[in-house]
Amino acid sequence: MAGQNIVGAKEILEQKLAFHKANRDRSLTKLEKHYMSDTLKPSLSNDSLISLWNQEPYHDAKYKLSLFYINIGDSANSFSTINNIPNVFELNEKEESYHQNYEVLLDILKRIHCDSIQLNSAMVQSLLSIHSNRSKAGVYARNLLIQDSIVTYNEPIYLPDLYKSSPTPEFTYPETDKKSQIDIFPNPAGNYFIIEFEISEFNNNSKIVISDLNGKLLKSFLLKEDINQQVIPTGGFVSGTYLVQLYQNNQLIEVEKIVIIK
Repeated sequence: MAGQNIVGAKEILEQKLAFHKANRDRSLTKLEKHYMSDTLKPSLSNDSLISLWNQEPYHDAKYKLSLFYINIGDSANSFSTINNIPNVFELNEKEESYHQNYEVLLDILKRIHCDSIQLNSAMVQSLLSIHSNRSKAGVYARNLLIQDSIVTYNEPIYLPDLYKSSPTPEFTYPETDKKSQIDIFPNPAGNYFIIEFEISEFNNNSKIVISDLNGKLLKSFLLKEDINQQVIPTGGFVSGTYLVQLYQNNQLIEVEKIVIIK
């Protein structure tokens, strides 16, 4: 047990750094709230927010900036900002997944805010998929679904156990996903990707439809077996995100995303 209470120089420096980062984050949050609540000169406040997030050396600020641009109707700068994130930051596997969710979310927001398109079934399935990942993009997706009365949500209230006569039950998120019927790999894909399907619980008349995010049909085929795989060459595809949709008797059952990089 000797030395258990001794803190080295490295640990002291890390504690100081964490303290300064926490203060910096609090100051940034105060600035954001100040500019957002300033209704006297909205244009100047917007410029201040854009300048603030542009100067931030973190990808989280760039996602905020992308969402802000799309909300004020500037889709060009929104997509330019988010497309530049992988060029500036080195994303790990988890961050890459978050980035893909933001790309799909921004495309849906553009179609709602800029193109005045109502939520359709494919967009709803994409939002549910984003919501299930428990990320900041998932919170935004959940709010869109709540706004259209597609899902209900009760904000959990957390109380410390020491003030209660019995332990507080652990909060569990409501389930929004059913058992997946299709699996896609590799994802992201290069020259090809494979769709693995298992539809034994369905009757006949099942098919796979592949479309882009605008709903343009690119490929479709009927499923003649309950369990199998289908190889899809990507020769006719350009780099981007696509939707793989499972239909049964012309009813949408499941939607998955596939990213193609060339």
